[in-house]
Amino acid sequence: MRHLPIIIGIAAMAAFAHDMPICEEFAGEQHIQCVATDKAAVVISTFNDSVQYEFFTSDGHKGYIYIDGGVIASTAKRHLKVASIPAENADEYVQEVFNAVMDDIQWGQN
Repeated sequence: MRHLPIIIGIAAMAAFAHDMPICEEFAGEQHIQCVATDKAAVVISTFNDSVQYEFFTSDGHKGYIYIDGGVIASTAKRHLKVASIPAENADEYVQEVFNAVMDDIQWGQN
């Protein structure tokens, strides 16, 4: 849960994404939100019943998480593919996936 405030903050800031230079290529895209600082960026793509998060750091680390009832997550260190999220602890499971990706790409150091 330690990265949850970061993710919530990114989602809240997404409304201002069109003003950020790195995110200009996504301007006008209804289903894509982008938030960037000088050290990190996240691109959030929403589809019918799925969402994809792509994380980038200025150090060249990157990772992504795709959620569509299951989870696909990938970084340079690990790859995860689960067809369905356990219903009894779905939020906790997804949070652990986010934590693993964030740790792998050293997101907290940016």
